Amino acid sequence: MPGKETISYVPVNNPITFEVRRERYIPPPIEAKTVEGHEALHIGAADGDAEFATAKPGKGYAGLTRLRRQNLVALVGPDSWNSIGTGDDMRKARNSGHSEEALKSVARSKIAKNHGPIVEITNELKNKGTIYKGDIDRAWKRARMKEKNGEFASITQKNSAGQVEGVSRVRVNEDGSIPIVVFDAEKHYQSEYDLVG
Repeated sequence: MPGKETISYVPVNNPITFEVRRERYIPPPIEAKTVEGHEALHIGAADGDAEFATAKPGKGYAGLTRLRRQNLVALVGPDSWNSIGTGDDMRKARNSGHSEEALKSVARSKIAKNHGPIVEITNELKNKGTIYKGDIDRAWKRARMKEKNGEFASITQKNSAGQVEGVSRVRVNEDGSIPIVVFDAEKHYQSEYDLVG
């Protein structure tokens, strides 16, 4: 659970205090009001199943995403998230004969589930302008790794006088324990512990 806790470790003649702050990766908001965000929303609503996307304008479009197969949920994805430039997408969706609200409901659910990958894909489009299947897959995996390995702890080690002896940032173990390395300056050795929080 994210938050701050203080843990004391008292070796003989050298009390040490650790201030531990747990942090969880939270992706930034989706940039729905940009061309890059709009295209990333199509990809997120399609669960990443896209061949390429570009934020470079062409004849009749500000950006373009090519999916591997027709996907009406992905088509309405940007509109379901209040993105810009959805007029043509929504016209196509209405002409399909399917319920616009039902499609948008499914799209919102997929976008919420794929929030992290959408943010990563948006960043890829900002950096490159045009991205392909490999770029999309790498961005998707990068986001999922951030989510999986997303809990960290910042540890401040203080001596008995309250002076900071070290600051480190570690990944929290799967069981919730926090790996800590104690350095004793006088004896020049390190000890490793797992603090359970």
